[in-house]
Amino acid sequence: MQPRLRALLHNRDFDLYWLGVVCSEIGTRGTFLVNLLHVYFLTGSTLQVGFVGLFQAAALLVLSPLGGALADRVDRRRLLQAAQSVSLMASLVLAILTLADVVAAWHVYLTVLINASAATFDGPARLALIPALVPRDQLAHAFALINPSREVAVLIGGAVGGLLVAVAGPGAMYAVDAATHAVIVLVLAV
Repeated sequence: MQPRLRALLHNRDFDLYWLGVVCSEIGTRGTFLVNLLHVYFLTGSTLQVGFVGLFQAAALLVLSPLGGALADRVDRRRLLQAAQSVSLMASLVLAILTLADVVAAWHVYLTVLINASAATFDGPARLALIPALVPRDQLAHAFALINPSREVAVLIGGAVGGLLVAVAGPGAMYAVDAATHAVIVLVLAV
C-alpha cells in the first residue's frame, strides 16, 4: 500500500467522514428506490411513480446553482450538517407516517422534494470539505477513495431497501435512512 494512502486511512477526521458519507449514501439510495416502490404500492399507478423523479428533478434544477455558491461562502461542515439534518427529519417523519399507516403519496412526493433540495446543498459541501480534512498531498487519494465508495453505497442501498421492504415494509427503510443521516450529523459534530 502506498504511504500516502496508508496515511490517509490513518487520518481520523477523514476516516470518520468517509464512514459518514458511505452510511448516508446507503440510506439515501435505498430510500429513493423505496420511494418509487412505495408510491406504486399506495397508488397502483406507474404515472404517479414518475412524479417521484419529477419532484427530485425539480429540486435539483432549481436549487443546484445555489448549492455550490453557498458551499463557497459558508462553513462547509455546518452546511453539510444542516442539509443532513433536514434529510434526517424528512425521512423520520415519513417513517412515522408510514409505520402509523397514515401515509399518502403526497407525503412521499414532499419528502422527495425536501431530500432532493437538501442534496443540492449537501453534494457541493461534501466535496468542498475534503481539502479541509486531508493534507494537499493526500487529496487525490481521498477523492479516489470517496467516489467509488459512494458508487458501492448506491448498490448496497438498493439491496438494503429491497430487503427491508420485503421483510418489514417501506417504513423500515425510512427509519434506517434517518439513522444514516444521524451518523454523518454526529460525525461532523466531532
